[in-house]
Amino acid sequence: MFGRVVRRLLVSLLCLTLILEPAKTYAETHTYCKDQRLILTLLSPTIEEQLTLFYKDRLIEKPMFAPFLGGNDLSIDYHDSYIIAHVTVEPYVGPHLSVGQDLITFHIDNAGEVKVIAYHHIKSYELPPNWRDVVIPTATFRQM
Repeated sequence: MFGRVVRRLLVSLLCLTLILEPAKTYAETHTYCKDQRLILTLLSPTIEEQLTLFYKDRLIEKPMFAPFLGGNDLSIDYHDSYIIAHVTVEPYVGPHLSVGQDLITFHIDNAGEVKVIAYHHIKSYELPPNWRDVVIPTATFRQM
């Protein structure tokens, strides 16, 4: 009788563990996504400024950036007196047509001052025929 009760208790605990564990994993992933979106949103004005500077001689239309869309990535290096944030973005024109992929590196000090320390254009995407007129014909996509 006692063995049967212990066996049922162990099976119940195992089932409960299996049921609750995926919810914990989802919550951690969901929190990371929210944190990433928050940081990208706070950096948005500086990101958009850098995209405008890079693409101004390459595109007639100003490219946009949305922290809530896919294609963006963030990695952070924490130091005692500053933070280095590496942001990979895919700016777009028109109806979310990606024009390229860019890596922008930020230095953020403990007072909250943000400085761009590097900008790398990783790759360009070809636009559909009806959007190719926004590309400046003499434009080159070299590093800044």
